[in-house]
Amino acid sequence: MRDRLGLGGEAESKTFETYLPDLQPPKYRAGLRKALETAQSFLDNPRTLVFYGPNGVGKSHLATAIGNALLDKFGPMSAPVYFIQFDDALAQLRATFQNGYEGMGEGYYMDRWRGIPVLILDDVGQAGRERPTGDGEFSRRIGYDIVNGRYRAGNKPIVLTTNKGPGELGLWITDSATSRLFEMGEWVKMEGEDWRVRR
Repeated sequence: MRDRLGLGGEAESKTFETYLPDLQPPKYRAGLRKALETAQSFLDNPRTLVFYGPNGVGKSHLATAIGNALLDKFGPMSAPVYFIQFDDALAQLRATFQNGYEGMGEGYYMDRWRGIPVLILDDVGQAGRERPTGDGEFSRRIGYDIVNGRYRAGNKPIVLTTNKGPGELGLWITDSATSRLFEMGEWVKMEGEDWRVRR
């Protein structure tokens, strides 16, 4: 059932309890503990959170933990959350333009992502995936439309992860969308060493 919300497979193991900032070098621990506290506070104070920083510091883990906590709180049938990687969202929309496509149209997906009470949008601006030039105009349009749609619908929360800083993210979703994310909530900088490399 969690697959329906984009939180199936390995994502089910990502909880607040399994996020371990103390495994990082001491100079990063306080900042990562603060990021964990901010993620936990989402359940009592839902608002947009942008987790940003280098690869392997737990941005997606904390975003997924928020989704799993909402599933635990509300149950899988009524949980007000949907998780999707940004490049998967773009791929779903591109598929709707292919000859012979018979599934739901672009409007269905955009309405879904704009309408769900909590949208978790993972890996926005991930290098090697969507590009900020060429076909990146598609990325920028979709990124803007999702953020702006949620902004205009009363600041519906987005939990967004990215390895781009506030000055760079606009290349992938437009500067206007980045500005709205600042108004909608909080940016949480996460610094540390890549746990995948350290393993």
